[in-house]
Amino acid sequence: MTSRAAPIALCSRSPRRAWSLNVVRHLRARREDLALILAIALTVLMFGIVGCDLGRPVSDRDVLSATVHLKDTVGHEASVFRSGEDFDITVKLTNISGKRLRFTRYNSAPDVLFRILRGDSVVAYSTNGPFLMVVTIGYLNPGETMEGHWRGPSPMNRSPNVALPLGTYSLVISFPKFDQVEKEGLPSIQLSVVESAKD
Repeated sequence: MTSRAAPIALCSRSPRRAWSLNVVRHLRARREDLALILAIALTVLMFGIVGCDLGRPVSDRDVLSATVHLKDTVGHEASVFRSGEDFDITVKLTNISGKRLRFTRYNSAPDVLFRILRGDSVVAYSTNGPFLMVVTIGYLNPGETMEGHWRGPSPMNRSPNVALPLGTYSLVISFPKFDQVEKEGLPSIQLSVVESAKD
């Protein structure tokens, strides 16, 4: 009886060729693994650079929350005042970053200052000094608030007494320079002084 070779023998390759194919497959797998590892490493590096950003948050809104209220002397929100009328401006800056914020004072003035401008000219200050020119460092802890208040338009010591002429003005608010905040003040607030009501 004539013997026949087993079917598997007909499908098999030489040992050397099979070894070569295994090496090729192994190298391809290694190359894919290396490509994946490189992609992951580059992604981590990119996120590391973006996330670090010298320790600064993405925007100032992630650091300080600011609330501003401009009111007449009886407590109503207003932006138009009669000639000779006083107003109250209150600002609160709250640390919402979750970290201790450091700020720098460059003189002995109050932390929050107010100025009234007509065009480019300053016509009134919240305080008129004099101030000591001394640099000090302060800190605002998480959840703490830096607050400023002014009954304008006269300085806090009411000397000299200021009465704004009729017209439109910009109320500018400034505060100490925080290391983690790009801006050094808040957007100006527009207010108007109109003629007093006649009896």
